[in-house]
Amino acid sequence: MFQNLVKMNVNFISNKLKITDEDKIDEIRYGIETILGEVFKLTVIFLVSLYINKELEFIIVFLLFSNIRTAIGGSHAKSLMGCLVKSLLLFLTLYYIADKIPYIPLLVEVIVIPSMLWVLSTVKYKTKIDQSGDNEIKNKKLRIKLISKTVIALIISRIFFINLYNLIFITLVSIIIDYLRVRREELC
Repeated sequence: MFQNLVKMNVNFISNKLKITDEDKIDEIRYGIETILGEVFKLTVIFLVSLYINKELEFIIVFLLFSNIRTAIGGSHAKSLMGCLVKSLLLFLTLYYIADKIPYIPLLVEVIVIPSMLWVLSTVKYKTKIDQSGDNEIKNKKLRIKLISKTVIALIISRIFFINLYNLIFITLVSIIIDYLRVRREELC
């Protein structure tokens, strides 16, 4: 069913744009598979979150992952279903842990937040950077944006949404841990 939907969209796009190059068609196919796969995965996770009354938590975790994890990378599953299961378990685990922790001690924040910011300031980005020669400037801008988003998320949640602070904090920590694990595997 999924592959038929992908094939139908690929044929439609390649016919409309009169694309015959197989490499270009493969790129289109990959893009459509990725988009449809993500839509399916996020729909399932949202429906489960809706069922357990965690819609706001879903939105927060989704925003953090889409803004931070996509920039720094992380682990990947071998299949769409594997990714769905892994992502669903991660979201549910984050919801559960955030509900069970009464508060995050100040000492943990004082140790973890600077560590998190240090990792984000030294991260090797997974995004494509223009080859025009000013890569270092673009890398610095990406780092500044990423650190700013992280600090803003922590400050706003700490001041206005203290009940969601634990979720935001542990989500950020889980993203950093996943990045460090994948980075360590790449270096070995």
